[in-house]
Amino acid sequence: MAKFMKILTFLIFFFITCFLITPSTSSSNETDVLALLNFKAGIELDPLGALNSWNQTSHFCNWNGIQCGSIPPSIGNLTSLTHLYLGSSSLNGEIPESLAQLQSLVYLNIGENNLTGRIPHGLFNISTIITFAVHANKLQGEIPFNIGLKLPNLEGLYLGGNQLTGLIPASLSNASSLEHIVLLMNSFTGPMPNIGGLSHLQTFTIALNQIQDDISFITSLTNCTNLQLLEIGDNLLTGSLPNSIVNMSTYLSSMAISNTQIHGKIPFGIGNLVGLTRLSFQGNYLDGSVPPSIGELYNVREMDLGGNRFTNQIPSSFNNLTWLILLSLSRNNFSGSIQSLSNCTNLLDLDLSYNNFNGPIPPEIMSLSSISISLNLSYNSFVGSIPFEVGFLSSLTKLDLSNNRLSGFIPRSLSSCLSLQTLYLEANSLEGEIPGGLSALTGLQDLDLSRNNFFGPIPRFLSELRLEKLNLSHNRLQGEVPIMGIFRNRTLFSLDGNEELFSVFLIIFLYKQIMARKKSPTMPSLNGNQFLRLSYADLLKATDGFNETNLVGSGRYGSVYKGILDDETTLIAVKVLNLSIRGASKSFLAECNALRGIRHRNLLKILSVCESIDFRGNDFKALVYEFKENGSLDRWLYQKINLQLMTLACLHESLSHINVTPKYSTSYMVSIQGDVYSYGILLLEMFTKKRPTDEAFSDHINLHNYVSNALPDRVMEIVDPFIQTEHGMNSNKIKDCLASVLSIAVACSRTVPRNRISMKDVVIELHKIRDVLYR
Repeated sequence: MAKFMKILTFLIFFFITCFLITPSTSSSNETDVLALLNFKAGIELDPLGALNSWNQTSHFCNWNGIQCGSIPPSIGNLTSLTHLYLGSSSLNGEIPESLAQLQSLVYLNIGENNLTGRIPHGLFNISTIITFAVHANKLQGEIPFNIGLKLPNLEGLYLGGNQLTGLIPASLSNASSLEHIVLLMNSFTGPMPNIGGLSHLQTFTIALNQIQDDISFITSLTNCTNLQLLEIGDNLLTGSLPNSIVNMSTYLSSMAISNTQIHGKIPFGIGNLVGLTRLSFQGNYLDGSVPPSIGELYNVREMDLGGNRFTNQIPSSFNNLTWLILLSLSRNNFSGSIQSLSNCTNLLDLDLSYNNFNGPIPPEIMSLSSISISLNLSYNSFVGSIPFEVGFLSSLTKLDLSNNRLSGFIPRSLSSCLSLQTLYLEANSLEGEIPGGLSALTGLQDLDLSRNNFFGPIPRFLSELRLEKLNLSHNRLQGEVPIMGIFRNRTLFSLDGNEELFSVFLIIFLYKQIMARKKSPTMPSLNGNQFLRLSYADLLKATDGFNETNLVGSGRYGSVYKGILDDETTLIAVKVLNLSIRGASKSFLAECNALRGIRHRNLLKILSVCESIDFRGNDFKALVYEFKENGSLDRWLYQKINLQLMTLACLHESLSHINVTPKYSTSYMVSIQGDVYSYGILLLEMFTKKRPTDEAFSDHINLHNYVSNALPDRVMEIVDPFIQTEHGMNSNKIKDCLASVLSIAVACSRTVPRNRISMKDVVIELHKIRDVLYR
């Protein structure tokens, strides 16, 4: 529900920017329309020529739908222009400074493009502007502090969906005609100025910024008697929710104060806001009981109170909210039974998860046949059986009753829920056989019946459904496992904890083992070493069935599990290949070939190679190594303690005691320059705490360039901010040393191998850095 409300906020933003700022053409005459057509036709052939021939007496320019790159600076020559609409035209580049020459401009809309750079300061000096719309671009910079004085006629300010920073100017209060202020989805900071004097204000949205203020500023908005839309969530707001909100405009239709740090209680008089159709207090620290007066919001369609600390029962007045479409009360501390939603016959989505509701699931809830998006009652303490009335939810897409205390059988009526795509019933005490009626749910994609008491065989129809995920683990299922449908792919289903399964698969396993022995081996021999003979069964037992608790890490081609052999002393690391991934088999062969020819004391010792068939008849390939206790490098770099600058000394000591010329055998030579490159990337990761695959990097910027471009002056901007240093160290000295270390890393990770620094020189340079640091 929280994700949905964020999407809804985004959609509301585009509703505002698409419909509230549509230009009026009522004053256009026949000559203007003809000139406009000539302009649009000319643009496609000769943009600049069309602009130069533009009728200077015309006042309306509409470029919508013409995809033509950047805005030509020559538009600034149209000094009589009053309306400029270039919205949704796939424009890029910066806004030309020449637009400031349009001193007669009344309407400006260049929103919903890919424009970058800053908004030309001169645009804020065109005092005739009524609508100023540059929303949904990639614009940066700050709003001039005197915008309200320079644009006194302003009625609509649409800056949302950019990358603007700085303070929201207090001078906005001087633009007394303002009706719409849309600033959401930027990076504005600081406190919120008093704009309560804007009596015409209808829309005020500053959500998804970094505003830091006490929520009490909202009191000033009670003077905005025409306010209809209020969005101030996803900011750094604090304080308790003031009682004054109940005095907001009776025209207020949408109020969203979500994902902040505000606390306190919902004011008792919330029912005064009779115009509300949408109310969101999601993701705050509000507590106490929800006031009964909330049931007086008869017009409300969407309500999200999730992610707070509300307690006690749901007020019975909720039954008055007959127009409710979406309701979320999830992740609170509500308790008691649910008896107050039976009249909400228009509900599409109901989320009561992660609370303390108890007692039976009311049949009235299951009788709300309008619910079609989702019904989520998970993580509560509901008892008893699933009501027969569940069959009334014939249009329901997702049903989640997991993690309760439900018992009994799955009702046959569930087969009437023909639209179900997701069904979660796990972690209850349901019993009986998996009913054949579920075969009617032909659209089912995700089914979880795990951690119950189901017994009997796995129904064949499960292999006929188009399931994408199936979890039947930890039940008492018996007999054969189907081999068709979803059961062909071991990664898509789980049967763990059903001890009486797999009897048929043992026969298939033995058959494939015999057939495999008749074929010539594809695995390369690992010469000159004594290896353990380990079967799939040995590895299955050693890793406790490849249990997730023994999972060390995962990579592109497989996962590594910790295990212990039957001697109870030999710890092993089992690298299991995911053969459903393209290239995994080739990776397996390449690793075997490499290990056959490499001997180095810093490489893990390989103990065995297993190429076999698992108990389900699937091909199985794994490499078995000695287990090292310290875990994966990724865990140390990104999940363990913060890097200390003292690790420099450790690096020096380790480097000074080893030859970095690896002792490879002559049968398989590995590039020394490759080792240098890997060492350089490792240093870059250690000191920036960024992966080479970080989403911030694009085709033109990688980790190497990211660091190289910042050296040496901006080194403190790119290093891990949580690097710990010794107390009393000189900050300039630390900065210089970090710059030197990262310079070495950059020199090691150059693209061309021959241009990389040698490891001998790396050791020399690191010793120099250490000496400077502790001098």
